[in-house]
Amino acid sequence: MYEETFDSDPAALDRDGILRRAYALGVAETLGRAPDGELERLQSQFDARYDQSLVQLSYDEGRTRGRTPAADETVDDV
Repeated sequence: MYEETFDSDPAALDRDGILRRAYALGVAETLGRAPDGELERLQSQFDARYDQSLVQLSYDEGRTRGRTPAADETVDDV
């Protein structure tokens, strides 16, 4: 799903595009569909550690969102 939506060249993206892609990558990770090395490729688009940290935070937020059931889903209390 991630690979079908995003091309393989993050260099053509601006900062917001890279952060959106990192978020989507985090969601894809929860589905077991994240391409290997993609997070590192996204982080390598920035020289500053601050920006690299923002990429990591976007990725982590996507993973959290991917694990959280939607509002209309129910979770059984077993």
